[in-house]
Amino acid sequence: MDVAPERKALLVAAAEKFQDKSFLPTVGDVRNFCGVYGIDGSFDSRAGAAPKVFRFLASMSVEEMARMLDRGVFSGPARLGPIADAMRDAGRERSRPASSKVEAPAECPASTTLAAWRQLFWPVQLAMD
Repeated sequence: MDVAPERKALLVAAAEKFQDKSFLPTVGDVRNFCGVYGIDGSFDSRAGAAPKVFRFLASMSVEEMARMLDRGVFSGPARLGPIADAMRDAGRERSRPASSKVEAPAECPASTTLAAWRQLFWPVQLAMD
């Protein structure tokens, strides 16, 4: 099969990403990919799905294949880590309006001081009046 150099380079890149599991990292991701594109999903493993996946990739336009690989659309949950980190950091940075009448909830034992409660439940430094 004679393949244009640009298409060949993209297929090699896809194969490398598939190999290191940064493209379709799990069988579930492969099944999702096959479902989205109408590919027969009868396989038991990622390796078993590879011929079907790569035959389909070879039939895609160069632009569509490049866009899919660049965007990491089927890269699995590992790529969500930076999003989760950003959400966690945003929550930490969010400040609560200062109030001099903050009281510990009833569930806290009487020995728990307000300062200890804040340290446990409010990691953001609160400004007190």
